[in-house]
Amino acid sequence: MVLAGDKAFLVDTGRGFLNNFADTGLRDVNAVLYTHYHSDHFGEFGEFMVTRTIWGASEPMKVIGPVGAEQTIGNLLRAYDLDNGYRTAHHVDNWHPNGMKAEIVEAEPGVVYDQDGFRIIMFQVDHPPVVPAVGYRFEYHGQSVVISGDTKKTEAMVENARDADILVHEVANRQFTELAQGNLDARLFAMSEEMLAYHTLTYEVAEIARDAHVKKLVLTHFVPWIHDDPVVKAVYVRGMRRIFRGKFIVGRDGMEIKA
Repeated sequence: MVLAGDKAFLVDTGRGFLNNFADTGLRDVNAVLYTHYHSDHFGEFGEFMVTRTIWGASEPMKVIGPVGAEQTIGNLLRAYDLDNGYRTAHHVDNWHPNGMKAEIVEAEPGVVYDQDGFRIIMFQVDHPPVVPAVGYRFEYHGQSVVISGDTKKTEAMVENARDADILVHEVANRQFTELAQGNLDARLFAMSEEMLAYHTLTYEVAEIARDAHVKKLVLTHFVPWIHDDPVVKAVYVRGMRRIFRGKFIVGRDGMEIKA
C-alpha cells in the first residue's frame, strides 16, 4: 500500500492481504491497482469490498489495471451479487449496495492517475506467459516509490525506477529453491524451475537497484517463501549488498517505510 498526503492506494489484493489491511486502521482507499491477474494478486478483493461496505463505503471503488481487469475483477464481483442483495434486504438503509461495485479502468502503460499533485505511471514488465504484467511508479511532491509487480529481470525496471526514493521489488533465490527441490517429485521439480524462470533472482534485483540509483531497496514476494527470522533473511540475501550499496530492507507484512 502507498500512502501520500491524504490518499491511499492498494497495489494488488492477494492472499493474506485483508488481515494486514485491517491492522493499518484504514477503512477504505482511493483506488486499487493491479499488476497482473495471477490469483495470489487479486484473490481477496471480494472480501475487501464486503469489509469496506460494512465500514460504510457508499461509492464504487476505482480499480485500475492492465487489460484483463474487467474479466477478472468484474467477474469476481459478480460472484457477490447474491450476497450484496441479501445484505441490502437485511440491513436496508444501513447497507449501501454501491459500496460493492467497482469503476474498472483497463489502462495502457503511461500515466493512469494524476490528481492533487499525485501521479501514478504504469509500465510494462516481463512475466511470461502473463501478458500484460505491469509495475507502477508513484510520484508525489518530488518523492517517488516504484513497485515492480511480478517480473523477471528487465531493463524496463531500471528505466522506470531511475532515482526512486523507494524501489519495492519481488525476489527469488535459486539456492533456497534448490534446497526445497530435494523433496519434490519430477513434476513439482519442473514447476519449481518454471517458477524461477519468470521471477528476478537476488543478484539481479541488486543490479537493478544499483543501475537505477535508487535510494532504498525493499524486497517483497519472496520465492520461495521464507520465515521471518533474521538468520534466514541474511542467508537469503547473501551477496546482494556487494552489488547494491544503498539502503536495503528485507520487507515483511505490516512494515512502514518512509521515503
